[in-house]
Amino acid sequence: MSADTRHAIAQPTLAGSEDVLKKVAWRILPFLFISYVLCNIDRSNVAIAHLQFSAEIGLSAAQYGLGASLFFIGYILFEVPSNMMLERFGARVTLTRIMVLWGLVTAGFMLVQSVGAFYLARILLGIAEAGFLPGMILYLSYWFPASRRGRITSWFTLGIPVAGVIGSPLSGFLMTHFDGWHGLSGWKWMFIIEGGITVFVGLLAWFMLDDRPATSKRLSAEEKSLLNKAIEAEHVVKPGAPEGPVKLLATLRSPITLSLGFVYFSIVMSMVVLNYWAPSFIKESIGGSTRDIAWYSAGLYAVGAIGMLVLGWLSDRFMLRRAFVGASLIAGALTYAVIASQAVSGMAAYAVLSLAAFFTYGSMPVFWSIPASVLSKKATAVGIAAISALANFAGMIGPVVIGWSKSVTGYYAAGVYLLAVTMLLGAVVVLVRRGKQPITSA
Repeated sequence: MSADTRHAIAQPTLAGSEDVLKKVAWRILPFLFISYVLCNIDRSNVAIAHLQFSAEIGLSAAQYGLGASLFFIGYILFEVPSNMMLERFGARVTLTRIMVLWGLVTAGFMLVQSVGAFYLARILLGIAEAGFLPGMILYLSYWFPASRRGRITSWFTLGIPVAGVIGSPLSGFLMTHFDGWHGLSGWKWMFIIEGGITVFVGLLAWFMLDDRPATSKRLSAEEKSLLNKAIEAEHVVKPGAPEGPVKLLATLRSPITLSLGFVYFSIVMSMVVLNYWAPSFIKESIGGSTRDIAWYSAGLYAVGAIGMLVLGWLSDRFMLRRAFVGASLIAGALTYAVIASQAVSGMAAYAVLSLAAFFTYGSMPVFWSIPASVLSKKATAVGIAAISALANFAGMIGPVVIGWSKSVTGYYAAGVYLLAVTMLLGAVVVLVRRGKQPITSA
């Protein structure tokens, strides 16, 4: 990190802007948090549902892993276009469109009756949800200065583990309580109810969000000025950053975008393995009913939530973004190596899996405080979406590799070892400096 950049970021918030930042945070963060909780419930509820519907539609472990991965085909293809639409049309239009569409697709999962239909539904869900996370990261950069983004992003992305804490037990409850009601299986009711909730909240987005501070009717002219000055005071022109119109291909192939994309790839790979395979890991290590496994899964996400808050706060406190991301990836890789080695079992294996959740989820908000600080203003929208799109190839690889490993060898070791190696490589990339400028800094 350059001395100028570190100095700019380390400066205290401009006098008078503290109250405005708090007002903005209380206004938009709760709604974004709830939306992201629903996003992750609707994306990952298949992890609990497949314990019931796999037998009903004849789905093997390898086919389930492939179906989980197919989500990311549409998701990757539409990430950048969606973020460009947010930049052009605003957050209200974009978020409403994304949430209503993915809610409808989620509810439509109740129509799945074959393996092929399951594959199609997962692809459509990815297309519908594409752009939500990078869009919200971009949106938060409009409203908060860089020195606050570690904590702000941690409160927003807390929706991932909280979705696990709430979603797994909720999905398990809906599947068991509504099973057979009006002749439908419990997993069908789960998709209908959870998708319907998302559609309702998505419609509320139109009334709850302002596109930017300048267009907000909830802030006075003085508050808008203070907020703008607080954000602009930390803006530093990045060395070599073009200030003219952004060229899409140039941004996609830039070293910063590719490096950050790979680092986030290693984080996403761990997250998707936890999302889609943790219930299966728990079932083999501890056993129990669907309801028991759902509660154990919720425990993992609770630990992940603690990791987000702790590492997000510490990274803002010490302004060592790269160090915290790198250390988290190394620690996560070690936990997965222990799991793959089968050196522990029962509750000891669950404890190690909990540590994996702590470091995996804890690294995410710290990572997302980096891109807006190293990309030029004009490249931020495309750059953030490109990083997310590149990283989400991990979503296509992770579940398939784990499913293949289980089907071919009878255990998950080969796939989990690959995950550990990927995380170590991600740590190397984020920690190594290239030339005079770090790959990632904040």
